[in-house]
Amino acid sequence: MSSPDRKLVLIVDDTPTNGAVVSGALNDSFRTKVATNGEKALAIATGAEKPDLILLDVMMPGMDGFEVCRRLKANPDTREIPIIFLTAKTDAVDEVKGFEVGAVDYIHKPFSAPVVLARVKKQLALQAALAQARETSSSEQSFMSSEALAKILAALRPINLQSGDVLIHQGEASDVAFFLESGSLLVYAETRYGTVSLATLQGPRLVGEIGALAGLARTTSVKALTPARVFRISRAQLFELSQKSPELLMSVVRQLGQQIDSVNRAVALFTNALAALERREFDRGILDDLVNPSPQLAEFSAAFGRFADQILSKQRQQDEMASAALIQQSFLPKESTVNVTDSDFEIRAKIRPTREVGGDFYDFFMLDADRLAIVIGDVCGKGIPASLFMAVVVTVLRTAAREEPDAASTISRANALLCRDNAASLFATVFYAVLNLRDGTLEYCNCGHNAPVHLPASGDPRRLTATGLPLALFADRPAAVSCIQLNPGDDLILFTDGVTEALSPLEEEFGDPLLVETLLNNRNSTTAELVSRLFAAVDSFAQEKEQADDITCVAIRRRRSPVVAAAR
Repeated sequence: MSSPDRKLVLIVDDTPTNGAVVSGALNDSFRTKVATNGEKALAIATGAEKPDLILLDVMMPGMDGFEVCRRLKANPDTREIPIIFLTAKTDAVDEVKGFEVGAVDYIHKPFSAPVVLARVKKQLALQAALAQARETSSSEQSFMSSEALAKILAALRPINLQSGDVLIHQGEASDVAFFLESGSLLVYAETRYGTVSLATLQGPRLVGEIGALAGLARTTSVKALTPARVFRISRAQLFELSQKSPELLMSVVRQLGQQIDSVNRAVALFTNALAALERREFDRGILDDLVNPSPQLAEFSAAFGRFADQILSKQRQQDEMASAALIQQSFLPKESTVNVTDSDFEIRAKIRPTREVGGDFYDFFMLDADRLAIVIGDVCGKGIPASLFMAVVVTVLRTAAREEPDAASTISRANALLCRDNAASLFATVFYAVLNLRDGTLEYCNCGHNAPVHLPASGDPRRLTATGLPLALFADRPAAVSCIQLNPGDDLILFTDGVTEALSPLEEEFGDPLLVETLLNNRNSTTAELVSRLFAAVDSFAQEKEQADDITCVAIRRRRSPVVAAAR
């Protein structure tokens, strides 16, 4: 496309860098001009070559974007130029104010070049479609120029509206229609959550004729966006017009059909987009439909644009969560079981991350020929911060464990290191144990973690309660150490709060009693079966309710029949 044929976009931003970024995003498709303040923007917009669209910063020194927009909409030469606000604000009140002064859309900072380009293309396509619709609407034009309408208007006194004046109140009786001779009106719905902008009407045209003909209460409110001139037409005069000018009825039927079609299309697109968000399946076609809606959905473009922003935001979050999941998985043992040769012990572990990626982790590694370190923990928070901190905790514990002689020294050193430079104030509940594979002695520190369940071969279950606070809270308060003996036939089950805090559809927790009951009912199973059946019990309890947190379990068993040591 040759340069003169390309549309002209005026970019107004008091920060030159922002203007350069936006201009760079548009230069391949449009001509651009840049103004750094409101006065320059008005001078360019009212010059010999008027822009086809204006990207207008809201917050500027001197004359802000709202005032620039008001002046442009009050000028007959510039009122038809579509204006998209550029803003770092996210307050709905500010957005409503922008639509009230005449903006057609918002683009939020920081800018995304593809989004800016798509929004500009969409608005210019909509303007072209609306212009074509106005040009090709022969029956409406015929009615507007009809002698019958001119005769009725000649007998009526005009009503001059100023910007902000309310013409129609939602809920009131529809006993009259209005003829908008000039100016712009905003149609909006009043809900208990606030006002919702629905359409912008430009003169000349009838307003409120459907309700007046049908005798229905007003379903929306209408107010002046710019100074406007209207005439009040009674229902009797409206019926007289419909008899003398059948084009009126044709226009009403066509308009009603178009409104129904627009609503149906909008509801369908919103439904599909919402379903995509719920499934976290970001279909590119849906995103394109939201960013570039069809002409039939022109009046919903701003809402669709905000929906597209949400989908892009969720997509970025999903990408971040995928990265967090990779970090989490990379620091877990490659195998879910431990090969402890010539030992009476068997160990099995399993983790199932939630969609949001929590901070669960487990680990096991040999300290020497006879001692195995076992770790399970849960970092506060979710996502990238939790997964990164989890990686730090696992690394620090492994390092300290190999350099310190016992569990107490390991935890004391790890806690001191994690408290250092912990600007984010993250912490982790951790159960750290050292198991002597020869005699079954288990030395442990429970740093604020869920109490593991010790199932002795005979006797009642025992809980290994906390011996101190979570790691990374207080450098001078490390957890104490405790010790138990695992005898042949004993089980020790470590788990995270994703098990006991799993929720049913009735918002009831799985809880400790059901945990212990499930373990006792399955203690004759292998450790692999025990872990799998615990997960199955949690799933059965939660039914179809989405998992809200990571679920992790480590099962340790000392076999009843000792393994015969191989000859050395």
